[in-house]
Amino acid sequence: MKSSPRIHGWTLLIWVILLSGCLGTSQPFKDDFSDPASGWGASSHETYVRGYQQGRYLFQIDVPRWFVWATSGRNYDDVRLSAVVRSSGPSDDHYGLLCRYDEGQAYY
Repeated sequence: MKSSPRIHGWTLLIWVILLSGCLGTSQPFKDDFSDPASGWGASSHETYVRGYQQGRYLFQIDVPRWFVWATSGRNYDDVRLSAVVRSSGPSDDHYGLLCRYDEGQAYY
């Protein structure tokens, strides 16, 4: 059975339309941390300090093998993330981005 070029054309058009909806070009959230009211929490504890400092968001952890995080309070479905980070501590420091955070019950 031979396929017609018209069917291939429609199939290609449908795929392009579907994929353009999946890929998206909008950026629903971006933060450069220049505004302390942008939603990220600030707090301090005997083991850490977190908050805005000089146009950045700072995590200062004063205890080895300890971790701390912050959330923006916003919820999104599927996301693509990127971040610019700088570590000023020992070379064995680690950092990352949390997804699907659920009040400490689950995340990845």
